[in-house]
Amino acid sequence: MRPAVSLGETAVPSPYSSLAEAILSGVERFPDGKFLYIGRNGETSERSYQETLAQARGLAAGLRRKGVRAGDPLLVSLADAREMVPALWAAAMAGCVAIPSVQSIGTDKSSIPDAERLAFLHEIFGKVHMLAETVAATGDMRGEALNFEELVASAASDPRLAIGDAEELRFGILTSGTTGRPRLVGLSDRAALARWWPKLPDAAHARGFLSWSSFGHVMGLGLAMPNLPAKVHLDAARFVANPLSWLEALDSTGATHATMTNFGMSLVLRAVAENPGRRWRLEHVRKIGIGAEAIS
Repeated sequence: MRPAVSLGETAVPSPYSSLAEAILSGVERFPDGKFLYIGRNGETSERSYQETLAQARGLAAGLRRKGVRAGDPLLVSLADAREMVPALWAAAMAGCVAIPSVQSIGTDKSSIPDAERLAFLHEIFGKVHMLAETVAATGDMRGEALNFEELVASAASDPRLAIGDAEELRFGILTSGTTGRPRLVGLSDRAALARWWPKLPDAAHARGFLSWSSFGHVMGLGLAMPNLPAKVHLDAARFVANPLSWLEALDSTGATHATMTNFGMSLVLRAVAENPGRRWRLEHVRKIGIGAEAIS
């Protein structure tokens, strides 16, 4: 039997014991850090890391008050990225298993209907909490349906962090692959830390990161991590409807890093060809990453 050979860089151990600790460290490291959100209609809003942390602490306190315990699965069904990010931070602080649930944008034929997602999660966990904009029409939850706005409005900040084992499940990524049937891919605290901390591509020049990926995908989750001075989220529906909005976002925000897919880049190239007179300043861009597929 031949020994397996691994080519590439040796993983650098993370200096953090948990994802929650890494998030707090990122907020402290970048006191002026911020999220920029570009919505479906092109509207732009900004949330500082400090504001996001305050909201996440309130959400974490609300989750605890509602009986959500460390290790409990939390289906996070929020369409607005400005709500999804603090919800993911809150889940990490409370020690929950965050399962982001985001509807696909027209191009993903393997999208899993909400009812099927819930039924599948019930099979795995038995009881599932759900955090949503509204608790109406959640179906057979077999767990508590929680309202995002109510938790934010009623909960006091809670400085506590859940302390657990680094191998404990932190994220559950719903996917159907090519089978059309739901599957769940798990990321532990250790896996999340290895992916997003401490090593960054071209870190000396990294000032901002742009993503239009869904938070239901591991590439999209990276946007929620405060490991750069700025994170820019471009609404996926806007990007698909107007692919040039991606280049506009790179230009206007000064993002040095971005994530992309073959499908998305094909949309951009086609749109550029159809608009030969358009120009963008992109000399600050250092790296564009394509993951989870061979580069076309």
